[in-house]
Amino acid sequence: MSRNNKKPSKRSAVSHVKYPSGNLKNNVKQFYSEIILFHKQGNYQKSLDLSQQALKFFPNDINLLSNAGALAHTLKQLNLAKEYYQKTLKLKPNDFNAHCNLATLLKDQKQFEEAIKHYKKALKINPSYAVAHNNLALLFKEQKKFEMATKHYQEAIRINTNYAEAYYNLAILLEEQKRFIEAKEYYQKALEISPNYADAHNNFGTLLEEQKEYEKAVKHYKKALENNPNCIDTYNNLASTFKKQKKFEKTINYYKKALEINPNCVDTQFHLSLLKLNFGEFNKGFEFYEFRYHENRENRNAVPPTISTPQYQSDNPNQDLASQHILIIPEQGIGDEVMFASVLPELSTIVQQNPSTKITLACDPRLVEIFNHSFDFLTAIPKDPDNRYADLEKDLDYWLFIGSLPKFYRNDIKDFYKHQPYLTADKMLFSIWKNRFNNLEHDISIGISWRGGAKAEHKQERSLTLKQLTPILTQASQTANIINLQYGDHAQEIDNFTAQIGITIHDWDDADPFKDLDNFSSQIKALDLVISIDNSTVHFAGALGTKTFVMLPFNQDWRWAEERTDSYWYPNIMTLFRQTKDGEWEDVIQDITNALESAI
Repeated sequence: MSRNNKKPSKRSAVSHVKYPSGNLKNNVKQFYSEIILFHKQGNYQKSLDLSQQALKFFPNDINLLSNAGALAHTLKQLNLAKEYYQKTLKLKPNDFNAHCNLATLLKDQKQFEEAIKHYKKALKINPSYAVAHNNLALLFKEQKKFEMATKHYQEAIRINTNYAEAYYNLAILLEEQKRFIEAKEYYQKALEISPNYADAHNNFGTLLEEQKEYEKAVKHYKKALENNPNCIDTYNNLASTFKKQKKFEKTINYYKKALEINPNCVDTQFHLSLLKLNFGEFNKGFEFYEFRYHENRENRNAVPPTISTPQYQSDNPNQDLASQHILIIPEQGIGDEVMFASVLPELSTIVQQNPSTKITLACDPRLVEIFNHSFDFLTAIPKDPDNRYADLEKDLDYWLFIGSLPKFYRNDIKDFYKHQPYLTADKMLFSIWKNRFNNLEHDISIGISWRGGAKAEHKQERSLTLKQLTPILTQASQTANIINLQYGDHAQEIDNFTAQIGITIHDWDDADPFKDLDNFSSQIKALDLVISIDNSTVHFAGALGTKTFVMLPFNQDWRWAEERTDSYWYPNIMTLFRQTKDGEWEDVIQDITNALESAI
C-alpha cells in the first residue's frame, strides 16, 4: 500500500513580498512592481533575477532579501536561498518568516537539528503560529521523537481547531505507533474539517485496509480519486484491496488505470508481476519481476551491489556466461535464497561444457556450507554486509541477482520439475539426527513450525499458536514423535502446551537455525514429515526432499499460486492447505488432521 506523506509546506515566494513603505525611493518601488508582476505570471526565474539586480543597489533591504530567498527556494536553488535567508536574519534576527523558511530549507537538506533550532526561534517570536508547530512536529517525527511530535501537533490543533493537516499528520504518527483507534479518530476529524482532503482519504484507506475493513477502505480510496483523479498510489491501493479479497478482475483493472496515468510506474509493474506469477504466467511474470530492484521503487526487494562490474541483462546465459566469472547476489530473506537456489543446477551445464566458467554464489553466511556441498559447480561465499564485493571485483565479468535466474530458466510449469530435490544434507549430521529420532518412542517423526514472517503484518497473518494445532498434534502423536522446528523463543510455549495438553514435543538446544543451518537442514532431512506455516522451514524441507504439509493464509504469497494443492517449486514433495476464509484456520487444521491418517 502506498501512503501520501505530507511534507512541511513551504511558504510561497509571494507571501514574502511586502509592499514597500512610502519612504522608499521610487526606483525600489519599480523593482518591487516588476518582481511581483513576473511572479504572478509564474516566471520565477525572471522575478529572482530582478531581485538580485535590486540587491546590488539595496543590499540591506529586508523585503528584497526575503523575497529573493523564497524565490530561490521555489526554484530549488537551495544554497542561494539559504544565503539570502541567513543575510535576512543577520540584519533582522527576529524575522519570523526567515526563520520558518530557513527551517523548511534545512529540513529538505536533512539538517534536522538546525531546522528544529530555527523553528523554535520562530515560535519564540510567535508562539501562536500553528503551521510552525505542525512543521516542527514533522521534524520530530523524522527523528522518531514521537512524544515531542505529538506535543506540537496537539499545540497546532489547540491554536487552530480547524487545522485539517495537523489532524491528518497526527493520525499518521499515531498509526506508526500502532495506536490505530486514535489514528482513526484523527483521520475522521481531518475529513470532517476538509471532506475533499485526498491524501487523508488515501491514508485512512490504507489503515482500514490493514484492519481488513475493505469496504470502508474502498469508499475512502474512491473519495480520494474524486479529488485527485490522477493519483497512482490510490489506484494501486484499490488494486491491493481487491486482491486481498481475491477479486482479481478489479485488481487488474485498477493496476491498468494506474499505468494509463504513468506507463512507467515501477511499483505497479512489480505488483502486476506478482499477479501474473500467482496465475502461472511465468514468462511475463518473471520479466516484470525484474522491477523489484528498480531504483524508483518505493520499497526495493533487492539492492544492486556497489561495484563497476556490469549486471548481466541479456537473454542467453548459456552462451553469454560461458568461460566468464559470474557473481550471484542474494536477495530478500533466507527462504527466498533457498527457493531461488532451485534454479542454480541449470548453471551446471555451462560449467560442464566450459570448464573455465567460474560461478561465485554470495549468500547468507549460514548457507555457505550446505550450498557448497550441494552445488559442486560453484563456490558459495558469505554475502558482503556492505554489498561491495571489492575483493572479487577485478576478477568478475558479470553479476546478477539469484531471483533473476527464473527469468531465464522457468518460463513454463514443466521447467520447475527439473533437478528435484536439490539440497544435500551433511551425512554425518543427518546420521546423528536419525539416531536421535530412532531412540524415541515411535518409528515416525514429524517436525512442526507454527510462526513466521519477516514483516509484522505477514507474521500475524501466517502464524498460529501451538494450542491451535492441538487436533493435528493429538492425531499425529498417536503414531509419531513430534519434533520442534520452530525457531526463536518458544520454550515456554512448548512447556505450557505439554503441561496443559499432555503431548510431548521434542526439542534440542543444538538445533538452532539462527546459528547453524547445516545442522538444521540435516534435522529436517531426517524427518518423515514437516507440518509448518509459510516460513523458511518449508523451503528447506522442500529443497531437501522431505514431505511437507504447508498451512497457508487466505492471502497467500505469490510463490504458492492460486488454488493449487501442490507447489511447483517443490513438486511431488509438498501439499498446500489453504484458508478458505480470511483469518480462519479451523478448516486447514481439520484437513491436515484428516490427511495424517493416510500420511502416517
